[in-house]
Amino acid sequence: MKNIAILSGWLGQHDESVPAWHKYARLDGVPRDEAVEAEALAQMLDAKLRDDEVDAVTVTFTVPDVEKLMESLLSDSRVSRMPVDPSELAGEGQPPPKAAFWLLDKPVPASGEDLQREQVPNVLGELYVYGRQTDRDARVEFGMVRDDAFDSRKAALADLCGDLIDKEADEVVDGSLPKVSAALTWRWRLPDTTSPDKRRELIAEQRRDVMLKRWPELELKALGGKTPRQAAADPQQRIPILAAILLLELANEQNENDFDFNELRRELNLPTRDPLDTTDIDPMRISIIQVPLLRIDELSDEDLLVLYRRVVLKYATTAIRVLAAEVLRRESLDETVDKDEAYELMIRTARDSIDALKYVEAAQKAAVDGGTSPARWLLSELSIRLSRGEGAECERLVRTLQTRHGNEPGVAQALYELLVSAGVISPDGAAAAPQSQAVASEEPAADQPASKIWTPDDAQPADSGEQKSKLWVPGMD
Repeated sequence: MKNIAILSGWLGQHDESVPAWHKYARLDGVPRDEAVEAEALAQMLDAKLRDDEVDAVTVTFTVPDVEKLMESLLSDSRVSRMPVDPSELAGEGQPPPKAAFWLLDKPVPASGEDLQREQVPNVLGELYVYGRQTDRDARVEFGMVRDDAFDSRKAALADLCGDLIDKEADEVVDGSLPKVSAALTWRWRLPDTTSPDKRRELIAEQRRDVMLKRWPELELKALGGKTPRQAAADPQQRIPILAAILLLELANEQNENDFDFNELRRELNLPTRDPLDTTDIDPMRISIIQVPLLRIDELSDEDLLVLYRRVVLKYATTAIRVLAAEVLRRESLDETVDKDEAYELMIRTARDSIDALKYVEAAQKAAVDGGTSPARWLLSELSIRLSRGEGAECERLVRTLQTRHGNEPGVAQALYELLVSAGVISPDGAAAAPQSQAVASEEPAADQPASKIWTPDDAQPADSGEQKSKLWVPGMD
């Protein structure tokens, strides 16, 4: 049955592969972990389970007096201007909006220090204000998701704008997204002074609340329309609910989020995923999903390297973190493995910038101890510290790279490109006005624009600021 499921999947015959995986998952004698993975595959491949979607909608209101509306929006504390150039939002052959805003459920706190999660404003939707055109009246477009809060969001806009917009609205569906993703996603407008560490703290707290309280109450097609909490109480649904949690965990891994899903399993009184015995494992056949559960320190060098190469090929981030750390620890592999690659993998798959900096500093020390240049790791550290807004550390790194490593091949060019991409200098080398702190957070991060420089924290684009750079860069002396 398992071979039928695999072969049908290879052939793209999901109408045969899905039932085969379901059947295999329910066969007597199949180990629970294998049964859960099989059921997870079936749920992932089953197109019928993807119908649970919500619409992304644009609601358009006519505006009698656009100047009065702009004045009202700019003066209201529940409205935050988006950090974008409106000219970049113009459709093909269409004029750009006059302005773009976020509509918030509460004013932005004055400071990000000592900020509590309940104080963070939620983004209700996106507002785009358009002036009068030859063939169209002035209008405001409100983009949001047609979820359970759809009507209340429209009401919030009506309350905000009052008579400045017409009561009748046109609604256009722009697309759709999975219902579960919409339910587990939040959008925040953080104060500009919120530190990266505080931001991570708030996001971790929110993620835990979402996973333990919101997800268990969602009705899921994969569970026959039951909620996870209801399914967990049904012995017949034990494998499907564990599979649903596994898929959630794997999706979370792709976003590099640090949440212990055993906590969710315990919340629902379900079996946890626990460490596995390494005795007699076949490193070529064990599921990559199970690799992080192995007692890695018990593996032979040969088995460790087989697993390491497998997970790197698949870029399985959690497994990479576990195996690369062990590869770096073992002196017996110094002549066998490119440990620079292992350091790079640990940095790129780090849970947060603090963890990444730990491995950057370890890589620098290893380079110096080995008699090689640490310049590549200094550049990596600069990228991370730029994302954290640590001006003094960034200045130190720039000076070190210029004075000690500027003549090394490629270093000066890499430094220039990094500073340009971070917005610290313009392409002509002149100092540029920096952006302020991150102001919006959204989880999961799949639909977010990629950062111009790598950072494990995936910091959001920030509002434009008028203040001058506090970071010394070439040409500022």
